[in-house]
Amino acid sequence: MPRLGGLLVVCIMFGMCAPPASAQEQPTRPSTPENDPHNPGLWNADLMMEHAVKQLARRYDLTPEQEEFTRKYLKKQVRAFLKDYEPELRALLVDAIELQRSPHSVNSQRMQEWAERALPVFNAAREAILNGNQEWGKILNENQKRIHQLDLDQMHVNFTMMDEKFSRWSHGGFKVEDLYPTPPRAAAPPGDDVDRSPAQVRGRGLSPEAAVSSPEDFWENMVYQLASAYGFTKEQKASAQGILQECRNKAATYRTSKRDQLDDLLKRIDALRAQADRRDELQKLQTDMDELLRPIRRDIFNELIQRVRALATSEQQAAYESKKKGRKDAIDENIERWQQTGRQLSQSQPATRPAASSPATPPPAVTPKPAPGTAE
Repeated sequence: MPRLGGLLVVCIMFGMCAPPASAQEQPTRPSTPENDPHNPGLWNADLMMEHAVKQLARRYDLTPEQEEFTRKYLKKQVRAFLKDYEPELRALLVDAIELQRSPHSVNSQRMQEWAERALPVFNAAREAILNGNQEWGKILNENQKRIHQLDLDQMHVNFTMMDEKFSRWSHGGFKVEDLYPTPPRAAAPPGDDVDRSPAQVRGRGLSPEAAVSSPEDFWENMVYQLASAYGFTKEQKASAQGILQECRNKAATYRTSKRDQLDDLLKRIDALRAQADRRDELQKLQTDMDELLRPIRRDIFNELIQRVRALATSEQQAAYESKKKGRKDAIDENIERWQQTGRQLSQSQPATRPAASSPATPPPAVTPKPAPGTAE
């Protein structure tokens, strides 16, 4: 299952900022209805909220005063939400786990019934989360607000994707591929991913063909290469990571706006791939796909490279050019290879499966539910 319960837990309890597994640590004392993490219907909200507060404190480098405000605000918001929705939320989570444990029983009808019940809870949670983040953001300093804005941008993208999925399921539009989303990536403090190569972070190399689980993942490799080549400071790396996230959000939003066209092209391309006598038609569809994805593959990608390069000081730029000695380096070659292979990489991803915009994992943002991005 695409972690049905996880979608709600992430939304309700973690403000779209932390995977549900973060709340499922091994119990340190005998299982009870209050502390058994393997029984989502009995999760202890207070324990989850405290965990969320600690995550927020680390990500945002909160002061003791901010952390205490976050703790009190989070509890107030979550308790207000659970007062109205706790029974249905817990029932939904129990049903979601049952569906996960019995995937053979999953079908469009069952998913429709589940989504019809989940949508009102999701909509109420979304409103509470966004309102909670707006209020919580007032206590942040300028640097924290910069991080929070990135988290909010990602949150909006995730809400859009979840709304599409739940709404589609509620009308009988469940797809088997919905059960296998791209695994989320744990949120990291700003700049951390740029300090280490994506190969170290996620076990991938730097070549476009081998490195991507979605086209935009290659962008992360390029940001790392540029940061290393220019000798970015920690502050420059954090800024580069922010630019990367902004561009990924733009790409995800664009994909959502073109979802129907992308899905239709992917289905038609897949249907023609095995038919050798229809290569001309296949080439035409691939050209159409290339054109439809041009804003991502060319425009947004070029924006990313230009903005990250612009972070370099004149001294850093001079040192970099001096090392190149007028020749192409690995970065130039990788950019060219991306331009050549981007179409095939883009075509390999279903349009309804957002390109790791996420950093793959939504960073904490404040939400009225215990969340790494909320101060409920």
